Amino acid sequence: MIPEVSIEIKYLGGPVSDAAALVDVDWGQWQARLLLDCGDGRLRSLSKSEIQSIDHVLFSHFHMDHIAGFDAFFRKNYSRESKENHLWGPPGADQILSARFQGYLWNLCETGPNSSWWVHEIHENRILSFRRELHDAFQTVQEIFSRPREGSLVFRTEHYSVEAIDLPHHTTSLGYVITESDRLNFRQDALQELDVRPGPWTSKLKQTVTEAVSGRRDPNELFEIGEHSEAIGEWKDRLFEVNRGRSVAYMTDFRLDIPTRERLTDFLKDRHYLTLLCESQYAEEDLDLAKNTAHSTCQEAALLAAAVQPERFLLFHISDRYRPIDRDRILRQAQTIYPMTQFAWENSVS
Repeated sequence: MIPEVSIEIKYLGGPVSDAAALVDVDWGQWQARLLLDCGDGRLRSLSKSEIQSIDHVLFSHFHMDHIAGFDAFFRKNYSRESKENHLWGPPGADQILSARFQGYLWNLCETGPNSSWWVHEIHENRILSFRRELHDAFQTVQEIFSRPREGSLVFRTEHYSVEAIDLPHHTTSLGYVITESDRLNFRQDALQELDVRPGPWTSKLKQTVTEAVSGRRDPNELFEIGEHSEAIGEWKDRLFEVNRGRSVAYMTDFRLDIPTRERLTDFLKDRHYLTLLCESQYAEEDLDLAKNTAHSTCQEAALLAAAVQPERFLLFHISDRYRPIDRDRILRQAQTIYPMTQFAWENSVS
């Protein structure tokens, strides 16, 4: 049975527009919003409150068509103190984004609200973070923090995780995967067999097991229920059923040659209920142009989908050199390899 949807990705544009997508992770009383890239005009369909509710902005890279709309986000949030402000990108992110911060006159900033902004650079083996403040007109790095990176992981919360992979584009372009945490439900038959009265221990155990599943607690740690004492991992296997979390992947601006396809296949395979957004700059007959510009063709993207088998596969970031009738042909070329291929349209939802 397909679990209740608690993660969805909305594309903010059309197949030919600048790039941006919005991911919502919704667990009822708790919600997070992540913006992937911020191309020119891509936030027009969002209200002020929606823009102000975005928790993280994750940039694939800093070519103009992926960052030109950032000022619209920054204008609504530059003094935000109600949320932490986190921006993510490849190496060099702090230099580029701090230049955006400092591109305005801040002569009144010392007496108003103060906000801190973190810029996180995703390096191969570490995350390098820089903090700047509004009161200082973003001139000075207030704090630099470095932490080792665990494989592809960028960061993890109780409810979701973010991973990134380096992709070749005459520079580093980051592909992102956001995965909601697995959901745990008590097995009622197992609870009855345990023969222990329900109580506060049930919510405490569920929280403890959730932390162990997300890697924030040792599964070998003991947990007592009445007269019973077992490892957290053993309680998980005995008392819970696990509904695996869904994943959304955003892959843009990269050369999808055979070695890259093999790397991405290993990275994306076995994701549960995966939605894959993938660039498709060129038609197959323009393969040479794709190679020269370090982009991908529609059939190369479809070959990746065929290898990964996502539940939903959306093409975006088509070159504007193609007329609408040509775009239809691009879609058909991809569908010959992966029939479920669709274009990503404004606010198309997975």
